[in-house]
Amino acid sequence: MVVILATHNGAGWIERVLAGYECQQGVDFRWALLVIDNASTDATPAVLERFRSKLPLVVITEPRPGKNAALNRGLATIDNPNCDYIFTDDDAVPDSRFLASWRKALAPSKAYGLFGGTVLPCFEEVDVTVPQRYAKWYAEIYACNQRGEGEIPPGAIFGPNMGVAGHILRAGFRFNEAIGPKSSDPFYAMGSETEFCVRVAREAKARCWFTAAPSVKHIVRPTQTTEEFILARAFRHGRGCATKEGALASGLLEVLKRRLLLARFGTAGLLGSAEARWNEAWHRGFLAGLRDNLAEGLAPSALIDLASLSDQCGAEPVTKS
Repeated sequence: MVVILATHNGAGWIERVLAGYECQQGVDFRWALLVIDNASTDATPAVLERFRSKLPLVVITEPRPGKNAALNRGLATIDNPNCDYIFTDDDAVPDSRFLASWRKALAPSKAYGLFGGTVLPCFEEVDVTVPQRYAKWYAEIYACNQRGEGEIPPGAIFGPNMGVAGHILRAGFRFNEAIGPKSSDPFYAMGSETEFCVRVAREAKARCWFTAAPSVKHIVRPTQTTEEFILARAFRHGRGCATKEGALASGLLEVLKRRLLLARFGTAGLLGSAEARWNEAWHRGFLAGLRDNLAEGLAPSALIDLASLSDQCGAEPVTKS
Protein backbone atom coordinates (compact mmCIF):
# COMPACT_ATOMS: atom_id res chain seq x y z
CA MET A 1 0.00 0.00 0.00
CA VAL A 2 1.23 3.48 -0.91
CA VAL A 3 -0.18 6.62 0.67
CA ILE A 4 0.31 9.68 -1.53
CA LEU A 5 -0.05 13.35 -0.71
CA ALA A 6 1.14 16.61 -2.22
CA THR A 7 2.03 19.65 -0.15
CA HIS A 8 2.67 23.30 -0.89
CA ASN A 9 3.82 25.45 2.03
CA GLY A 10 2.25 23.05 4.51
CA ALA A 11 4.75 23.50 7.33
CA GLY A 12 2.07 24.86 9.64
CA TRP A 13 -0.01 21.68 9.66
CA ILE A 14 1.73 18.77 7.93
CA GLU A 15 3.62 17.87 11.11
CA ARG A 16 0.29 16.90 12.73
CA VAL A 17 -0.48 14.75 9.71
CA LEU A 18 2.87 12.97 9.77
CA ALA A 19 2.58 12.41 13.51
CA GLY A 20 -0.73 10.68 12.81
CA TYR A 21 0.99 8.23 10.50
CA GLU A 22 3.75 7.68 13.04
CA CYS A 23 1.12 6.53 15.60
CA GLN A 24 -0.72 4.02 13.40
CA GLN A 25 -1.98 0.84 15.07
CA GLY A 26 -2.50 -2.65 13.67
CA VAL A 27 -0.05 -2.24 10.80
CA ASP A 28 1.46 -5.67 10.10
CA PHE A 29 2.03 -5.11 6.38
CA ARG A 30 4.38 -3.13 4.18
CA TRP A 31 3.41 0.40 3.28
CA ALA A 32 5.03 3.63 2.15
CA LEU A 33 4.22 7.31 2.43
CA LEU A 34 5.06 9.29 -0.70
CA VAL A 35 5.08 13.07 -0.21
CA ILE A 36 5.51 15.39 -3.17
CA ASP A 37 6.78 18.83 -2.19
CA ASN A 38 5.08 21.10 -4.69
CA ALA A 39 7.30 24.19 -4.89
CA SER A 40 7.20 24.97 -1.16
CA THR A 41 9.00 28.12 -0.03
CA ASP A 42 8.43 27.70 3.72
CA ALA A 43 9.86 25.21 6.25
CA THR A 44 8.07 22.20 4.74
CA PRO A 45 11.31 20.46 3.60
CA ALA A 46 12.74 20.72 7.14
CA VAL A 47 9.56 19.26 8.67
CA LEU A 48 9.64 16.35 6.23
CA GLU A 49 13.29 15.71 6.97
CA ARG A 50 12.53 15.26 10.70
CA PHE A 51 10.22 12.35 9.90
CA ARG A 52 12.48 10.42 7.54
CA SER A 53 13.74 8.17 10.33
CA LYS A 54 10.27 7.70 11.84
CA LEU A 55 8.23 6.70 8.78
CA PRO A 56 8.64 4.72 5.53
CA LEU A 57 8.77 8.15 3.94
CA VAL A 58 9.78 9.02 0.39
CA VAL A 59 10.00 12.70 -0.51
CA ILE A 60 10.28 14.04 -4.03
CA THR A 61 9.84 17.53 -5.44
CA GLU A 62 7.76 18.93 -8.27
CA PRO A 63 8.54 22.56 -9.11
CA ARG A 64 5.55 23.07 -11.42
CA PRO A 65 2.66 24.63 -9.47
CA GLY A 66 -0.39 22.40 -9.14
CA LYS A 67 -1.53 19.53 -6.96
CA ASN A 68 -2.35 17.30 -9.91
CA ALA A 69 1.03 17.93 -11.52
CA ALA A 70 2.61 16.90 -8.23
CA LEU A 71 0.50 13.73 -7.91
CA ASN A 72 1.32 12.69 -11.47
CA ARG A 73 4.99 13.28 -10.77
CA GLY A 74 4.71 11.06 -7.71
CA LEU A 75 2.98 8.27 -9.62
CA ALA A 76 5.76 8.31 -12.21
CA THR A 77 8.30 7.40 -9.52
CA ILE A 78 6.58 4.35 -8.04
CA ASP A 79 8.46 1.09 -8.62
CA ASN A 80 5.69 -1.30 -7.57
CA PRO A 81 2.61 -0.75 -9.73
CA ASN A 82 0.85 -3.82 -8.28
CA CYS A 83 -0.07 -2.18 -4.96
CA ASP A 84 -3.16 -0.18 -4.05
CA TYR A 85 -3.01 3.57 -3.48
CA ILE A 86 -4.48 5.89 -0.88
CA PHE A 87 -4.62 9.57 -1.80
CA THR A 88 -4.94 12.17 0.92
CA ASP A 89 -4.01 15.78 1.74
CA ASP A 90 -1.33 17.52 3.76
CA ASP A 91 -3.98 18.81 6.19
CA ALA A 92 -5.88 15.52 6.69
CA VAL A 93 -4.92 13.87 10.01
CA PRO A 94 -5.50 10.09 9.93
CA ASP A 95 -7.15 8.28 12.80
CA SER A 96 -5.08 5.69 14.66
CA ARG A 97 -6.30 2.74 12.56
CA PHE A 98 -6.44 4.53 9.22
CA LEU A 99 -3.98 2.23 7.43
CA ALA A 100 -5.32 -0.96 8.99
CA SER A 101 -8.89 0.02 8.05
CA TRP A 102 -7.90 0.72 4.45
CA ARG A 103 -6.03 -2.57 4.25
CA LYS A 104 -9.14 -4.43 5.41
CA ALA A 105 -11.39 -2.54 3.01
CA LEU A 106 -9.20 -2.99 -0.06
CA ALA A 107 -8.19 -6.64 0.37
CA PRO A 108 -11.49 -8.29 -0.66
CA SER A 109 -12.75 -5.56 -3.01
CA LYS A 110 -11.85 -6.92 -6.42
CA ALA A 111 -15.18 -5.74 -7.87
CA TYR A 112 -14.44 -2.09 -7.13
CA GLY A 113 -11.77 0.25 -8.44
CA LEU A 114 -12.42 3.53 -6.61
CA PHE A 115 -13.08 4.11 -2.92
CA GLY A 116 -14.07 6.94 -0.64
CA GLY A 117 -13.43 7.23 3.10
CA THR A 118 -14.73 9.35 5.95
CA VAL A 119 -13.66 13.02 6.10
CA LEU A 120 -14.60 15.11 9.13
CA PRO A 121 -13.86 18.84 9.46
CA CYS A 122 -11.63 19.77 12.41
CA PHE A 123 -12.04 23.47 13.23
CA GLU A 124 -9.12 25.26 14.85
CA GLU A 125 -11.23 28.39 15.22
CA VAL A 126 -13.56 28.36 18.25
CA ASP A 127 -16.12 30.69 16.67
CA VAL A 128 -17.66 28.92 13.67
CA THR A 129 -20.64 31.24 13.32
CA VAL A 130 -19.87 32.07 9.69
CA PRO A 131 -19.24 28.48 8.50
CA GLN A 132 -22.46 27.31 10.18
CA ARG A 133 -24.43 29.60 7.89
CA TYR A 134 -23.06 27.54 5.01
CA ALA A 135 -23.32 24.12 6.70
CA LYS A 136 -25.30 22.61 3.81
CA TRP A 137 -22.20 23.04 1.61
CA TYR A 138 -19.63 21.53 3.98
CA ALA A 139 -18.90 18.87 1.37
CA GLU A 140 -17.86 21.54 -1.14
CA ILE A 141 -16.16 23.82 1.40
CA TYR A 142 -14.34 21.36 3.66
CA ALA A 143 -14.65 18.04 1.76
CA CYS A 144 -16.82 16.66 4.58
CA ASN A 145 -17.78 13.10 3.69
CA GLN A 146 -19.69 10.97 6.18
CA ARG A 147 -22.05 8.25 5.03
CA GLY A 148 -22.88 4.57 5.39
CA GLU A 149 -20.98 1.67 3.89
CA GLY A 150 -22.02 0.90 0.34
CA GLU A 151 -21.78 1.57 -3.38
CA ILE A 152 -21.64 5.24 -4.34
CA PRO A 153 -21.42 7.40 -7.47
CA PRO A 154 -17.90 8.52 -8.43
CA GLY A 155 -18.64 12.13 -7.50
CA ALA A 156 -19.05 11.10 -3.86
CA ILE A 157 -15.31 10.42 -3.43
CA PHE A 158 -13.28 13.32 -2.03
CA GLY A 159 -9.56 14.03 -2.17
CA PRO A 160 -8.58 13.99 1.52
CA ASN A 161 -9.47 10.27 1.74
CA MET A 162 -9.58 8.32 -1.51
CA GLY A 163 -8.52 4.80 -2.46
CA VAL A 164 -7.59 3.69 -5.98
CA ALA A 165 -7.03 0.06 -6.94
CA GLY A 166 -3.69 -0.58 -8.58
CA HIS A 167 -5.17 -1.81 -11.86
CA ILE A 168 -6.70 1.64 -12.48
CA LEU A 169 -3.34 3.36 -12.49
CA ARG A 170 -1.69 0.49 -14.36
CA ALA A 171 -4.22 1.15 -17.12
CA GLY A 172 -2.69 4.60 -17.53
CA PHE A 173 -5.20 6.86 -15.80
CA ARG A 174 -3.69 10.04 -14.38
CA PHE A 175 -4.91 13.32 -12.92
CA ASN A 176 -5.99 16.21 -15.13
CA GLU A 177 -3.40 18.94 -14.58
CA ALA A 178 -5.68 21.65 -15.95
CA ILE A 179 -7.82 21.67 -12.81
CA GLY A 180 -7.34 21.41 -9.07
CA PRO A 181 -5.40 23.43 -6.46
CA LYS A 182 -2.62 25.54 -7.91
CA SER A 183 -0.62 28.12 -5.98
CA SER A 184 -0.28 30.25 -9.11
CA ASP A 185 -4.07 30.53 -9.57
CA PRO A 186 -6.23 31.50 -6.54
CA PHE A 187 -9.34 31.03 -8.70
CA TYR A 188 -8.44 27.51 -9.89
CA ALA A 189 -11.15 25.16 -11.12
CA MET A 190 -12.00 22.90 -8.19
CA GLY A 191 -12.77 19.19 -8.35
CA SER A 192 -9.60 17.40 -9.42
CA GLU A 193 -10.36 14.09 -7.67
CA THR A 194 -14.01 14.27 -8.77
CA GLU A 195 -13.00 14.72 -12.40
CA PHE A 196 -10.57 11.81 -12.09
CA CYS A 197 -13.14 9.48 -10.52
CA VAL A 198 -15.93 10.40 -12.95
CA ARG A 199 -13.62 9.88 -15.90
CA VAL A 200 -12.32 6.53 -14.62
CA ALA A 201 -15.83 5.30 -13.81
CA ARG A 202 -17.00 6.23 -17.30
CA GLU A 203 -14.04 5.02 -19.35
CA ALA A 204 -12.96 1.98 -17.31
CA LYS A 205 -16.45 1.07 -16.04
CA ALA A 206 -15.00 1.18 -12.53
CA ARG A 207 -17.43 0.76 -9.65
CA CYS A 208 -17.11 2.89 -6.54
CA TRP A 209 -17.47 1.98 -2.86
CA PHE A 210 -17.58 4.01 0.33
CA THR A 211 -15.81 2.51 3.33
CA ALA A 212 -16.61 4.33 6.57
CA ALA A 213 -13.89 2.96 8.86
CA PRO A 214 -10.77 4.77 7.54
CA SER A 215 -11.26 8.33 8.73
CA VAL A 216 -9.35 11.61 8.60
CA LYS A 217 -9.85 14.91 10.38
CA HIS A 218 -9.56 17.69 7.83
CA ILE A 219 -7.90 20.67 9.50
CA VAL A 220 -9.86 23.89 9.05
CA ARG A 221 -7.64 26.87 9.74
CA PRO A 222 -9.02 30.21 10.99
CA THR A 223 -8.46 31.77 7.56
CA GLN A 224 -10.79 29.10 6.13
CA THR A 225 -13.78 30.11 8.25
CA THR A 226 -14.30 33.57 6.74
CA GLU A 227 -17.06 34.37 4.30
CA GLU A 228 -14.45 35.52 1.78
CA PHE A 229 -12.86 32.05 1.82
CA ILE A 230 -16.21 30.27 1.63
CA LEU A 231 -17.47 32.30 -1.32
CA ALA A 232 -14.14 31.77 -3.08
CA ARG A 233 -14.75 28.03 -2.68
CA ALA A 234 -18.20 28.48 -4.22
CA PHE A 235 -16.62 30.28 -7.19
CA ARG A 236 -13.94 27.62 -7.65
CA HIS A 237 -16.50 24.82 -7.37
CA GLY A 238 -18.63 26.45 -10.04
CA ARG A 239 -15.62 26.93 -12.26
CA GLY A 240 -14.70 23.28 -11.82
CA CYS A 241 -18.20 22.15 -12.80
CA ALA A 242 -17.84 24.05 -16.06
CA THR A 243 -14.83 22.09 -17.22
CA LYS A 244 -15.30 20.11 -20.42
CA GLU A 245 -15.12 16.77 -18.62
CA GLY A 246 -17.02 17.73 -15.49
CA ALA A 247 -20.17 19.53 -16.60
CA LEU A 248 -21.05 17.05 -19.33
CA ALA A 249 -19.77 13.78 -17.90
CA SER A 250 -21.72 14.18 -14.66
CA GLY A 251 -24.97 14.86 -16.52
CA LEU A 252 -25.42 18.36 -15.10
CA LEU A 253 -26.06 20.35 -18.25
CA GLU A 254 -29.86 20.58 -18.13
CA VAL A 255 -29.82 21.13 -14.37
CA LEU A 256 -27.32 23.95 -14.80
CA LYS A 257 -29.47 25.65 -17.42
CA ARG A 258 -32.39 25.75 -15.00
CA ARG A 259 -30.21 26.83 -12.08
CA LEU A 260 -28.65 29.60 -14.13
CA LEU A 261 -32.05 31.10 -14.84
CA LEU A 262 -33.13 30.70 -11.22
CA ALA A 263 -29.95 32.35 -10.01
CA ARG A 264 -30.81 35.42 -12.06
CA PHE A 265 -34.59 35.57 -11.69
CA GLY A 266 -35.70 33.27 -8.88
CA THR A 267 -33.86 34.31 -5.71
CA ALA A 268 -35.61 37.57 -4.80
CA GLY A 269 -36.86 36.02 -1.57
CA LEU A 270 -33.34 34.91 -0.67
CA LEU A 271 -31.70 38.26 -1.32
CA GLY A 272 -28.82 38.76 1.12
CA SER A 273 -29.03 35.24 2.52
CA ALA A 274 -26.13 32.78 2.69
CA GLU A 275 -27.84 30.70 0.01
CA ALA A 276 -28.13 33.69 -2.34
CA ARG A 277 -24.48 34.63 -1.83
CA TRP A 278 -23.32 31.04 -2.36
CA ASN A 279 -25.43 30.65 -5.51
CA GLU A 280 -24.21 33.92 -6.98
CA ALA A 281 -20.54 33.06 -6.37
CA TRP A 282 -21.05 29.53 -7.73
CA HIS A 283 -22.66 30.72 -10.94
CA ARG A 284 -20.02 33.39 -11.45
CA GLY A 285 -17.44 30.63 -11.18
CA PHE A 286 -19.36 28.42 -13.57
CA LEU A 287 -19.53 31.16 -16.17
CA ALA A 288 -15.84 31.96 -15.74
CA GLY A 289 -14.99 28.30 -16.34
CA LEU A 290 -17.34 28.09 -19.28
CA ARG A 291 -15.69 31.10 -20.87
CA ASP A 292 -12.28 29.54 -20.23
CA ASN A 293 -13.39 26.55 -22.27
CA LEU A 294 -14.85 28.69 -25.04
CA ALA A 295 -11.66 30.75 -25.26
CA GLU A 296 -9.63 27.56 -25.64
CA GLY A 297 -12.00 26.10 -28.22
CA LEU A 298 -12.80 23.15 -25.95
CA ALA A 299 -16.54 23.61 -25.50
CA PRO A 300 -18.96 21.46 -27.51
CA SER A 301 -22.10 23.01 -28.97
CA ALA A 302 -24.15 22.27 -25.86
CA LEU A 303 -21.89 24.44 -23.75
CA ILE A 304 -21.89 27.18 -26.39
CA ASP A 305 -25.69 27.22 -26.12
CA LEU A 306 -25.34 27.54 -22.35
CA ALA A 307 -22.92 30.44 -22.78
CA SER A 308 -25.52 32.19 -24.90
CA LEU A 309 -28.08 31.61 -22.16
CA SER A 310 -25.72 33.08 -19.57
CA ASP A 311 -25.37 36.23 -21.64
CA GLN A 312 -29.16 36.57 -21.72
CA CYS A 313 -29.16 36.36 -17.92
CA GLY A 314 -26.62 39.15 -17.64
CA ALA A 315 -24.28 37.20 -15.37
CA GLU A 316 -20.60 38.14 -15.31
CA PRO A 317 -17.61 36.18 -13.99
CA VAL A 318 -15.52 37.42 -11.11
CA THR A 319 -12.47 39.28 -12.38
CA LYS A 320 -9.10 37.89 -11.36
CA SER A 321 -7.52 40.96 -9.86
